Amino acid sequence: MVLVLGYAALLRTWDLGSLPFWVDEAESAINALTILDHGVPVDHYLGLPIYENTLTRPWPEHPEYEFKDSSYSRKGLAIYHGWLPLYSIAGAYAVAGVEPDRDGANLAVKHSPEEMRRRTVVGRLPGVAFGLAFVVFAFLAAREMYGSDAGWVALLTATLCTSVVDFARQARYYSTTLALTTCCCLMIWLMLRRGRWRDFLIGGVVFALLFHSHMLSFAVACAACALLTPAMFRHERAVPKMLACGAIVALAVFPWAFLSGFFGATSDIPSARKLLVFPHDYLAYPRRRWMFVTLAALTLVWLMVAHRMRDRLPNRLVQPFHQHRTAFFFLAAWATVALLAFLLLMPAASFFYGRLTLMLMGPGLLFGAMMFTAAGRVVSRRWAFAIGTGLFLLCLAAFGRVTLWKPAMEPWAYTTYDVVELLRERTPFRPGTKLYATPNYHLPMTFYTGIPVGNVAAVRKSYLDNYEGELVILEAGPYYDWLTWQEIRAEAARHGYTYTDRELWDLEPRINTRQVREELVGKVAEVYPPLEPAPPYLPPLLERQRQKTRKAVGDWIYGDGNPMLWGHPMDRYSDWWPVFFFRFVGVEQRSGPNLNYAERVRESHATVMPQGWTVFHCPPRRHNSSQFTSGRAERADH
Repeated sequence: MVLVLGYAALLRTWDLGSLPFWVDEAESAINALTILDHGVPVDHYLGLPIYENTLTRPWPEHPEYEFKDSSYSRKGLAIYHGWLPLYSIAGAYAVAGVEPDRDGANLAVKHSPEEMRRRTVVGRLPGVAFGLAFVVFAFLAAREMYGSDAGWVALLTATLCTSVVDFARQARYYSTTLALTTCCCLMIWLMLRRGRWRDFLIGGVVFALLFHSHMLSFAVACAACALLTPAMFRHERAVPKMLACGAIVALAVFPWAFLSGFFGATSDIPSARKLLVFPHDYLAYPRRRWMFVTLAALTLVWLMVAHRMRDRLPNRLVQPFHQHRTAFFFLAAWATVALLAFLLLMPAASFFYGRLTLMLMGPGLLFGAMMFTAAGRVVSRRWAFAIGTGLFLLCLAAFGRVTLWKPAMEPWAYTTYDVVELLRERTPFRPGTKLYATPNYHLPMTFYTGIPVGNVAAVRKSYLDNYEGELVILEAGPYYDWLTWQEIRAEAARHGYTYTDRELWDLEPRINTRQVREELVGKVAEVYPPLEPAPPYLPPLLERQRQKTRKAVGDWIYGDGNPMLWGHPMDRYSDWWPVFFFRFVGVEQRSGPNLNYAERVRESHATVMPQGWTVFHCPPRRHNSSQFTSGRAERADH
């Protein structure tokens, strides 16, 4: 157990700070920093409102921002995400001495590269801890529900499953939800089988913690528990025990819901259900996981056959399944309820299939461990553990879901750090300069720089057009899929050009950002790096890049995307955010030439970074921009 948990910890912590926070992690980290300042997660940081959701709530009284964020109650408290993960991150920051940024007037990057990585690692450590707790709970639950051999199958599979490792390496609620969902499985089973006072009391605490981690998973756990509640009445003093369990949950839920303003704010969050088409969208997830669904369905059918024909079939075929049929059907029912709850209740902004995987992972892994262990027992009871583990990992490996070392990272994953370093070169900005970023990239920019960076999507167009000071607008990339060295070299060779690896190293970013720079011509005052003469092999390469990107964006939208994006043609990655954030307030009126900052950037100097980000520096309306241009000239000479 120590060796396995040590290896699990290694997978989850190795090089933990090299990859910067993505937008949702930065959101959780900023929420945690507001806890250190105010004691509770509030809706503002560094003097700016925090935005993390699709825009639906008008804010007519604010001169700058047109919308409020629907993730916060009207009392200004976070309600869209559970507080337990946020407080765990806040606790880690408090212990490590990481403090919130408080000087919003000082427009200079406040954190060194080493400090940025330290803040990243510390913020992710609670996720690692809960990720290891999930591995332990999976072992305990599978052992309790089936046997020791199934416990070890669950332990090893949870250690190596790529999705589980990915969830644990993020500063989010994911690993907390996984751990507590699996622990709920365990406690419900103990309440059913043993029915001791401590089972119900601990169960009430675990349910309460799950509510404050992921509310929809909590609702699914309650529904799953209700399925077995009638069988719990056979225990001595069952009613007082159940009431005690329910009282713990009620005390943890209802006072918080009233005091935070949760009940009055839920109507502001659109549901995904209205955007789904029955039955196509309802069956999309099971179709994509057809192997797991097929194996689970065959197991359930065999359980029914074995029950009816148990006297006429060999005991070796029947006993490994039939003896534990209640556990199999309980976990299958849990997974079914989770699927339906996700489809019917999940808010539109959170409808990503990866989050359904999060809800299914706990009971699904337990079901799989039991199923493959049962198959192993049919072959050899002595070697059931080894056979079951091999079969389960082989099944996961067929879908590329087994990790033996830390997850690989895409080259663009480091972009956030690079953008921060570019801002460090240009800071401090003049007093009165305002910084914005396309959503939700304003969150990691704010977290890593310590500068208030606003969400440009929520700003009034009239405010941007009439603001007299400097504006810096960060437009996130990559816009297009990158062409590889092999693709560039092959196309260049067809036109008689040959390049060394060193030449390709310099040439690749210029080719991969060429389309972005071409699109900016005529829309801004100056593009840097400037467009160089195009060699004859470039047009075919750019066309290949467009086709490659269009296919990749389509696969993403319909593979693990969001129904708010469906039906909107997108040719590049950056086309997604106007649709996602303006989906309920008029996409056409707020995108393309009608984008709120399109007019202001006409006078800007646009720097296109090698990874595809564009930094628009809009000079003040009443001042020249010599400071910016001279700095850019120095960098060009360098």
